[in-house]
Amino acid sequence: MEPLRADDPERIGSYRLRGRLGAGGMGVVFLGVSPGGRKVAVKVIRAELAQTPSYRARFAREVEVARRVGGFHTAQVVDADTEAEAPWLVTAFIDGPSLHAVVTEGGPLSAGEVLALAAGLAEGLGAIHAGDLVHRDLKPGNVIMAADGPRIIDFGIAQVADAGAFMTTTGVVLGTPSYTSPEQVRGQSVGPAADVFSLGSVLAFAATGRSPFAAPTLLAISHRICNETPDLDGVSGELRALIEACLAKDPESRPGPVAILSALAGPEDATEVLTRLRETSPLTLLAEPPPPTVPTSREPAAQPPSAPPVPEFTGPTARGRRALSRRGFVFGAVGLVGAVAAGGATWLLWPEAGELTDDSTSGIAFSRDGRTLISTHPASAGMVRFWDVGSEERTAAVDGDTTGAGFPVVNPDGKTFAMNEADQLVLRDVRTGVVVDGTYALADRADMSVFAADPDITCFTVSPDGKLLVIGTSTDGPAIVDIADREVVANLVPEDHESGRPVRGVNELAFSPDGKRLAVAGSLPSRDTDWISMEKHGCTVWDVARRRVLSVLLAEPTSSVAFGATGNTVATAGEAGVRLWDVNTGDIRSTFTAEQTHALAFGQDGKALLTAGMGGVRLWDTGTGRLTRELSDKHVQYAAFSPDGKAVAAAGEDESEDFSPGCWLWKLD
Repeated sequence: MEPLRADDPERIGSYRLRGRLGAGGMGVVFLGVSPGGRKVAVKVIRAELAQTPSYRARFAREVEVARRVGGFHTAQVVDADTEAEAPWLVTAFIDGPSLHAVVTEGGPLSAGEVLALAAGLAEGLGAIHAGDLVHRDLKPGNVIMAADGPRIIDFGIAQVADAGAFMTTTGVVLGTPSYTSPEQVRGQSVGPAADVFSLGSVLAFAATGRSPFAAPTLLAISHRICNETPDLDGVSGELRALIEACLAKDPESRPGPVAILSALAGPEDATEVLTRLRETSPLTLLAEPPPPTVPTSREPAAQPPSAPPVPEFTGPTARGRRALSRRGFVFGAVGLVGAVAAGGATWLLWPEAGELTDDSTSGIAFSRDGRTLISTHPASAGMVRFWDVGSEERTAAVDGDTTGAGFPVVNPDGKTFAMNEADQLVLRDVRTGVVVDGTYALADRADMSVFAADPDITCFTVSPDGKLLVIGTSTDGPAIVDIADREVVANLVPEDHESGRPVRGVNELAFSPDGKRLAVAGSLPSRDTDWISMEKHGCTVWDVARRRVLSVLLAEPTSSVAFGATGNTVATAGEAGVRLWDVNTGDIRSTFTAEQTHALAFGQDGKALLTAGMGGVRLWDTGTGRLTRELSDKHVQYAAFSPDGKAVAAAGEDESEDFSPGCWLWKLD
């Protein structure tokens, strides 16, 4: 938990505030204390948003949904004032790690534990559906293992029957890809049965440690959900029967929460199971300072011998409930208690972040010696800022033209860095920010053009030997530039590219440590809507000398890419999560998360991987694929690992209310 800041209120309504639990684009969540001494979570909408009628109405709708859900298995609304100058919502404080954290750290649950979990979640869904709501994003990260049973959190895209004007754009599929239902994937009408399908996927994850529809691409995941049987290897008996029933492709064939509860009348008491898991999980959220040692393993509970078999689901189902239109109201990124549960755990268990600034940040990079962090900002005053990693103090700042200002790239010599300023790659001193040696200018910019007359620069990188500059564009793919001659020596265009069409949009570029290979994270180029051509626009690895494609790793939009320490592995991040690939074979070595991820970075030895996205800021072990640290629950777009491996940083830009603007630094020693 973070301490209150100087400009934070000390009290909201009758609730005293004790610290910050989390923050997002829509508001801040505080830990508060009621007049009677009970801990509560207090969510306050941002002051600038409170002045906008649409956001105030949006918050009021969130409060309405929270009140309608209630119940033992969700966060109980305690109080709210949607008419206040800064509208606020108070809910019960939920103490516990997420199901995702428990399984990731401790391994799959036993059959008895999963059956107990199923009973608790079915009861929670029953409460949600009774309020004429559909959650639509039930997943392991939205289940909190509280002491008194599992809680369903984050009604960020919950669907309201009378949504009215609060609707999403037609054609947008909401939910987490691996846990959505077939009807969500197809864009059809979504009712309570969609939550039951997601429940089946969540239970499969709890029992196996993986999604039952895992696949290397978003398109492949969608195909498996709609057309293939789930992967339930290792699951048997009554638990398998339950999961298979929930994962029926036809919504009318799935059991409803009442039928599930009726069938699960005999499993181990859910409260006892969740209490044991909570007490033995290494990611337990502690209300008081942690004891000297934290258990690192969990003894699996024996499957209760008295558990009766799950009967065929011929009783009450979701059939007959009114299906709601799939176009519903979308809430802010800070869920009702998502930031409370996940955020609280990270601040208590891992190194506390130093918040360097809460300004919108468009890029970050460490100096080669790891002593300085450079941040860039879409603001003329303090466009580039320099931070001492040891003291976390700002050492310098320079103003500039922020038009198109982008990510800083530190050059191999360690003395200078380059950044995109008004579509010019300007060179600056790595300590002071003073412009040196002009720009990375081209003799003729037209040489970058394959489709557009003057393509926009989206990203760039420099080879390890400092001789080559590779520039990514929005339409024309990457171009390789000889820095000394300032000439384009190659345009990396697929051999079968059709003349007169855009090539690809480029999101990020990465050289292998030896400079012989180049990984290109791509997306569909602007002015092109041919999604069938995505096999050319996902992630490709090129032979730099021969200018040819070595492998195509992803056939879907890719946000970020990085080579491992040996150059034989590549990590990719995008809509369908984070994967580690074998460059030589094109095979997937590990899948770290299925949540949308925007940025990633390897540690110096390649053993640690830093990711940033919808799931927050996290560290992973590349050898085991396991999550090792949850640094923050903030939804940010940028991440950086210091070259010495002693610090990491993350930053966010306020592109929308879903993101957390600012820049944070964690010291790992």
